[in-house]
Amino acid sequence: MYFLLSPGRYPRPDQDADELAHVPARLRGIVGRLLRADPFERYESAESLRRDLLECLADAAPTDRAEAEAPGGGGRRTGACGERGEGDGGPRIVVVGGLYAGCGSTFTALWLAQSLAELGVRVCAAEYPRVDPAMYDLLTAGRHPDDLRGMEPEPERGLMPYWEEGGVRWLPAHPYGASAARWDDRSAVDWAIGLPGEAAVIDVSTLWSDPGVEAICGVADLILLVACHEVRGWRRAAARQRLRLADRWQREGRKVAFAANRDVDFPGRREWLGSFPCPPAVILPNVDYAAWVRAEWLGKPVWRDPHLLRWTREGAVRLCLEAGIPLTRRADRRRREEKAAKVRQVL
Repeated sequence: MYFLLSPGRYPRPDQDADELAHVPARLRGIVGRLLRADPFERYESAESLRRDLLECLADAAPTDRAEAEAPGGGGRRTGACGERGEGDGGPRIVVVGGLYAGCGSTFTALWLAQSLAELGVRVCAAEYPRVDPAMYDLLTAGRHPDDLRGMEPEPERGLMPYWEEGGVRWLPAHPYGASAARWDDRSAVDWAIGLPGEAAVIDVSTLWSDPGVEAICGVADLILLVACHEVRGWRRAAARQRLRLADRWQREGRKVAFAANRDVDFPGRREWLGSFPCPPAVILPNVDYAAWVRAEWLGKPVWRDPHLLRWTREGAVRLCLEAGIPLTRRADRRRREEKAAKVRQVL
């Protein structure tokens, strides 16, 4: 496919798609995913590739139903060029994704959403519908079936309901992958700016080449890239490609920040933290595996641990400022709500 679409050139794994600049972004993203050096980042089956190719073909013809088919329902429309206008409103958007697979981008997104809620921000945590689903299982791990009422997927519609917990409105991708509905770049942006709340944290995993993700990044207030200390991850071609992408975003004037996940004390720690293009905005501690298992069985999410939230509060505030989310009035409102709750308990 690459040979036919390019000027008769053979592909190289994880190469830039400059030679396919004439190809529609959606099809270019499909080809890029097929060429991933990491097998786990390619299509998991021929059927999923077939589905994307058919959707790409359907996108070639204009349709008035794109907004209605967008996961999560129709959002507010954007400006004429697909950009968020000043009068359109919508939440401050923080896109969270990994430099490579397995670095903990979903955990980072959950932590950030919970941290924003603790700072008094009305926040929605959403999982980009085309990623391999992970958020739903993390949110529901260790729960009794009776506690899952209102959180069940709707297989006949391919949508997930919102639910609120811990001050966050959660919208994971469909656990069976059914929410990867047919939609174009414009519909992806409409979905993002139509998310509820003052801020929206969107987990895109490592799906940076998806045209919808590219479109959302174009209107995002902050793009947060996550990496952990695993040296084999940093040496992947995909990681180097995404660092080049982050550099391009910064040169284009977009706000980009980095999160260092799973911080541990080891001889190469200083070298690891120095590998980021700029100092990480937040350093998240490593969560012991045994502690993670205990928390899951008790139904107590690790990202809501009070010690973790206190330890990383400064980093959360820094990310709020980077994304342009003012905190002064929200902190005052939070204190008033806490005081009112105490008064109600006394009465």
